[in-house]
Amino acid sequence: MNFATIWKRDVGDTVLGLSHLIGRRGVAVASRRILRTFDLDGEMRWRQGLDSDFRDLAPLPDGGIVVACKDALTFLNSDGDEKKKIPLDSEPVQVLAGETVDLLAENELHAFDSDWEPLRKVQLDVKAEAIIRNGSHFIVATEDSVIDVNGEGAVQWDRGFDQGVSSLASAGERIYLASGREVHALDSKGESLWKESFSDHVKHIVSNGVILVILEGGTVFMDPETHEIVSRIDHGFSLGHLSDNTAVFASERTVEFCEDVGDMDVFYEIMCRGERKCGTFVSSEFVDKCPKCGASKMILRVEKKELYEKRPPG
Repeated sequence: MNFATIWKRDVGDTVLGLSHLIGRRGVAVASRRILRTFDLDGEMRWRQGLDSDFRDLAPLPDGGIVVACKDALTFLNSDGDEKKKIPLDSEPVQVLAGETVDLLAENELHAFDSDWEPLRKVQLDVKAEAIIRNGSHFIVATEDSVIDVNGEGAVQWDRGFDQGVSSLASAGERIYLASGREVHALDSKGESLWKESFSDHVKHIVSNGVILVILEGGTVFMDPETHEIVSRIDHGFSLGHLSDNTAVFASERTVEFCEDVGDMDVFYEIMCRGERKCGTFVSSEFVDKCPKCGASKMILRVEKKELYEKRPPG
């Protein structure tokens, strides 16, 4: 794996939510009162104000987005138009989207169908801080444990972690969780498959083909079978998301979009458009300002080339 930065944007306020859109339509970026979407080239598609404080978002199969705010669940289409808003009596924690939309609000788990109509509401007996799907069940993180509950809210198994649980992810029948400086892999019954320790606190994990681990001082990509590090970025982020061969990260007000370029080498052609018009430069590192005069007004073009020349067959 060889991730290279394709574009970077300062959105002007702290990024609280981040996701790829389904169907390679770009990425969604949420701050406290604004939701933005960008295409894969980094151009803003649309911007939508939020009526109350942001809590979570999830991409919908039709290219739209469901957004959970402090007092409402809002469904937007792929153009950012509001299709439905559902007032909430309980403050939401997390929203998941797929064949159904599942909302965790305080200790209640709500489900909505594809027409955004209520299907059911389940009362949980624990204070949930995060939730993921695992097959037909849900994995719930409390302050110091993970719990498997079925669609009716009945607990199937419970496993405690002394260092708490800071992040959850799943892939197939596997469950991945961050606890202190460790990443754990569990099977669908909660049994340990492996554990990997790091020198820094694990802030966030995501699974999609590989496991993305965001640490206090860096970011690594792990093979889920061997749990070996296959790539790294020497920068710590606050959030991250994977889709196919791309990754998007957030750090304070900045969004960074990266692509796995494999055996390609990447360089950046910079044309200064500031007052001095310094000319054109080439850099092997991504830059967001002219390397000569420091102007932020510039044109950046990403170029890719083969690391090694391909030899003819025979």
